[in-house]
Amino acid sequence: MKRALSVITDVVNSGLNHVVLATHGNLMSLLLKYYDNKQFGFEEWEALFNPDVYHLCLDGRSPTIRRITF
Repeated sequence: MKRALSVITDVVNSGLNHVVLATHGNLMSLLLKYYDNKQFGFEEWEALFNPDVYHLCLDGRSPTIRRITF
């Protein structure tokens, strides 16, 4: 988890605006829970698809998370 948060911190500090990160579902669910403890729980983890895509925005006051459906 520390390594994953370190990567996200590096991306935020890089000044890049649009970045795609790929990971496995378990780490992704931990990261989503870290950024929004109320939104992502067991039911959301259980409903993950493979592959699954989320949009995490860290440019505002608080993180926003949106599931991308296609």
